[in-house]
Amino acid sequence: MLSSEVDVAIINIMGREFKIKCPKDKINELQKAADYLNSKMQEVQHGDRLIGIDRVAITAALNIAHELILEKQSLKTDFSNNGMLDKRVSDLKQKVDQALASLA
Repeated sequence: MLSSEVDVAIINIMGREFKIKCPKDKINELQKAADYLNSKMQEVQHGDRLIGIDRVAITAALNIAHELILEKQSLKTDFSNNGMLDKRVSDLKQKVDQALASLA
């Protein structure tokens, strides 16, 4: 990657500013990810203001990882259901073809 394609993005998480090197065309995505992480960390901290920032970060990361796992499982289920639907359509097509062949 050429240096002209990389920029430094400034993101804020829990009131702290971070400078992150990022491809220029991905800065918007990085900002959305930072905003999401910030909101998750604020949710964790909301219940206990005395909790350490490292514990807040780990808990938020675990919550996000759990969401990702559930989403992946959902996608697998959707693909599996699509596979079953394809098989049913194929079976029905075969039955229709057999029925039409018997009429000929």
